Amino acid sequence: MAAQKQWIALLRAVLPATHKKMSMQDLRSACDEAGFTHVSTHAASGNLLFTSSAAKLQLQQTLENIIASFGLGNAVILRTPAQLKAIVDHAPFADAASKRPNHLLIFFYDRKLKATAVSELVNREGPERVEALNRELCVDYTESVARSKLTPALIERHLGQPGTARNWNAINKLIALSDRQVAD
Repeated sequence: MAAQKQWIALLRAVLPATHKKMSMQDLRSACDEAGFTHVSTHAASGNLLFTSSAAKLQLQQTLENIIASFGLGNAVILRTPAQLKAIVDHAPFADAASKRPNHLLIFFYDRKLKATAVSELVNREGPERVEALNRELCVDYTESVARSKLTPALIERHLGQPGTARNWNAINKLIALSDRQVAD
């Protein structure tokens, strides 16, 4: 049997309407029933931490089925704590990470980002700074996330795939929670 591995599932578009159909407690219970261990959630915005010996593709399918059982179709992006730590260690826009971490968003995707699509986003006019990693897009919303014209919908259209974003604070909190989970 394969060893247990830690995972962080980032659920897309978990909003107040979603909570009416799927509470975080219901999600944790369904994951426990599916055989995941050390299941926990962070905030009510679709951050799920767990361990499992199953392969990534099997986990993806299981999570999508769990979400579908609530009548929802939210995308699921899986990362390991080490993958999140690598983003933090790379520290795109380190000045933003220290001065305005809630305006530094990391968009997560399943597939590697296409260079041409990323280039369009990096070179567009606007106050935002953009950097691509492998399957992540880092955006420093230097002025305001809410008033920016570089919206998640615009980014998604350019990249041609759905994703989900977390701010710098949330990413660091997920890493800390995963470290604590290992210690317990």
